[in-house]
Amino acid sequence: MGIFSYLIAAFLIFIALEELSWGQRFIPVKSPEFFEQYNSKAELSLHNFVGLEQYLYYGFMLLGLLGGLSWYFSKIIIRKPEKYHFYVRYLLPSWFLSSFFLIVFIYFFILQYIPSSAMLLEPFKESMELLLSLAFFIFVITNFFRQSFDFDKLTSMSKART
Repeated sequence: MGIFSYLIAAFLIFIALEELSWGQRFIPVKSPEFFEQYNSKAELSLHNFVGLEQYLYYGFMLLGLLGGLSWYFSKIIIRKPEKYHFYVRYLLPSWFLSSFFLIVFIYFFILQYIPSSAMLLEPFKESMELLLSLAFFIFVITNFFRQSFDFDKLTSMSKART
């Protein structure tokens, strides 16, 4: 579980650093010439590189679909032996997060496969990235409280035995 926590922390730190470009709107930081030339928004971010955005949409769709259907996968895994319950409990987002993920999936699916919708939906792209970030944030906070509760439960049980 520790390795998974470190990996998700590294992933979320990378995402947070990617969004530092928002700060360029408030603090006048000039982008290097390379970013001005190859970044569609001339910002200090990797995810807006020309040509990379379409692959990013597939990544958002995949995350949205997997996160949105995780409640279904968890029901299948729960039927398995108890040793797999750990994975459901800590590695799959809870059912209440599925709407966050599914909205992101639907948005990027429509944006990718219905070109006529681009003009209408394009202004909401940053909002969908924020929604996905919120889903991951709530997922991490939920796991933190689950682990805290499980730890408290385990320590109280071990104290009762002694």
